[in-house]
Amino acid sequence: MADQLQQINCKYSPEEDRIILELSTSGQTAYRLWLTRRFVQLFWQIIHKSIQSKPAVAQQAEPKTKKAVMEFQEKEALENADFKTDYKSMDLTYPLGETPILPTTINYTPKGSVSTYTFKAQDGKAVSFNLNQQLLYSLSHMLMSATQKAKWDLGLKLTDADMKTPSVSSQVH
Repeated sequence: MADQLQQINCKYSPEEDRIILELSTSGQTAYRLWLTRRFVQLFWQIIHKSIQSKPAVAQQAEPKTKKAVMEFQEKEALENADFKTDYKSMDLTYPLGETPILPTTINYTPKGSVSTYTFKAQDGKAVSFNLNQQLLYSLSHMLMSATQKAKWDLGLKLTDADMKTPSVSSQVH
């Protein structure tokens, strides 16, 4: 995905018992991915590793300080996120097709304040996208919300911050 990520939508599909992750870019391209319970668990480990490797967190020696920095970053990111604007799916092109791909592997490459995530399916199709700190925390909360709706009992948490997961809808810009 060469264009800048513009929208993310994450919602649970009870018919499929999967989460559909939709990504659209500034170039009007979009990608759809099915996330299984197992894959969300794998992705969550990578999200957590990604957040902990960010310089502001990684440079902290004390676990309590690391946690406090993560809580501050999480709060700041969610305050600045747009969870109210509807996901716009019109006039988008789907380079990999409109049918969601089913990724089986994920690669993570940290690049300073932005990290690249590549989701690969068995058939060779792949989607790569970059997430900055705000988008990473926002996507994390969308995944937490979707897994709660799915009743997957994964107990996903980034920090023990006393914050409510946004309940309006599950997209961000």
